Amino acid sequence: MVGFWIVLSSARAGGDQWDNPRYRLLLLPWMSLLAVWAIGFARQRHDPWLGRWLLVEAVFLLLFTNWYIERYTGFGIPIGLPVTALLVLIFTLLILAGGWWLDFRHKKRKTNNT
Repeated sequence: MVGFWIVLSSARAGGDQWDNPRYRLLLLPWMSLLAVWAIGFARQRHDPWLGRWLLVEAVFLLLFTNWYIERYTGFGIPIGLPVTALLVLIFTLLILAGGWWLDFRHKKRKTNNT
């Protein structure tokens, strides 16, 4: 729901650089509450999926930061935008598939021991 309001505020504000930060700032406390709830929920249930999604986010930020810095400064690994997006997709699928595989393996091991 928070994401919906962010998109709506951005579209309503005209999407320009000057108005958007003000609207996003108004939604920052709600985004913070949602993040705190997600962390608490994941820790309470010992759910590994929050960590996996944070790893996906880290891969996204690492690859696109490299692309951006290389584009504007020439430092970094020269990877084009389509290849960067493809790498993000591949790593995301590997992380998620690996997570599902680990969960399946853990569940299978649990049922064999009982």
